[in-house]
Amino acid sequence: MYGFLKKRSKGKVKYFTVRWFFLISSRPLTREAYLADPELLPESVLPPLLEFDVLYYFVMETPDDASGAMGDVRTV
Repeated sequence: MYGFLKKRSKGKVKYFTVRWFFLISSRPLTREAYLADPELLPESVLPPLLEFDVLYYFVMETPDDASGAMGDVRTV
């Protein structure tokens, strides 16, 4: 799953900044498919330094921005 989300600032003046995110799940993301599919994907199918069920988010200043992740959120 991937896309854009808005993240609220921490300062006194509240505003939202746009972040690009992606999430790689080891199981299906819909409730019906999750309950029906007991098989988990192995960690070996992931590129190095990525983990399952972690939402990674990025700041995209320009379309060709190649900076690293700004942060991550564990979903389990």
